[in-house]
This record gives sequence, structure tokens and C-alpha cells, in this order.
Amino acid sequence: MRFDHAKFDGVVLVGARRAKGLWANQLQLLRSPVVRNGGRLNSSEATNHSLLSMALVSALRNISSKMAADLISRRHDGRKKPVLLIKSTDTTFLPALEALIRRQQGPQLRAIRSLHRPLAHQVSRFLLVCETEHNPAALALIEWTEHNTLRPSDISDVAPVVLLPTAVNVRERLQRA
Repeated sequence: MRFDHAKFDGVVLVGARRAKGLWANQLQLLRSPVVRNGGRLNSSEATNHSLLSMALVSALRNISSKMAADLISRRHDGRKKPVLLIKSTDTTFLPALEALIRRQQGPQLRAIRSLHRPLAHQVSRFLLVCETEHNPAALALIEWTEHNTLRPSDISDVAPVVLLPTAVNVRERLQRA
């Protein structure tokens, strides 16, 4: 993923496919390897905003306080928080997220209530700039998640399937072109 290194400390790509209950994210910070996370929830229980919120919370949790402090200490422009570019394929999620962050009237974030507090906490740690992404990389990220996570029905005999998560995490080395 390419981003302006002068303006942003990193980029997060989030995607979801509600029909299959999939969520995925890809995080790239300056001078760090790319991290992909993905998971699957019971599709009948989660809205697209819930899946995207789960993906965003998961990505932001991957950035430790030490990593955030290192990003700030290497900047000489007086920033107090790391600035991240958030990209999503859903045209309704990012405006709703921005309205929630700025505490303004706008589209309603339709995520399950149990995600509100973790999302608010993670968002407060960073300055976020949102952008809608129409890149095939987001679709490839969802496909990657689909092929690497179990369906809840595959493991339903072991545990209840209400919101049974399965997840996968991969760290990749940066490849210089």
C-alpha cells in the first residue's frame, strides 16, 4: 500500500463481506512490516459496520503504545498523536466513523454496542484521516481471509456459534521495489 510518508505515519485498509461474516485489515506503519488480520463472525449476527469496526479495532490494537511513541518521536512537526490513513471499501462506514469521532450529526454507525467502547478507545489514541478505497487489493484481502479462516459451522460442535470468532494474523516483510 502506498501512502504519503510526509503526511501519515501509517495506513490501515479495512474490508468486510457481510454475507460470509468476514472482516479483514492490513496495517502498514513507517519502518515496520505489513500486518494482516482477518476473521469470521456468524454472518446472521453482524452488520457490515460491525465487521468493519472489528477490523479497525483489531488493526489499531496491533499498534502498541511504544510503537506509537516511536512514530511520534521521529517526527519533528509537533504532532501529539500518530496520523493514520484509514481506507475502506464501504462508502457508508467512513462517513459514519468521522461523524462519531467529531461528535457531529451525520450517518449513524450501525455497529454492535459491545464494539463502541473499544472503538472509541482505539480511535482516541490516533489522528485518523478516512478515505474510501476502490482498489482490488481490498477485495484480495477479503479473499485471503476467506481462504484462511474456518467457518463457524465447521467448529459448531465444539462451542456455540453465536458470535464465535476465528482469526488469522500474518506479518510480512516490506518489499522494496
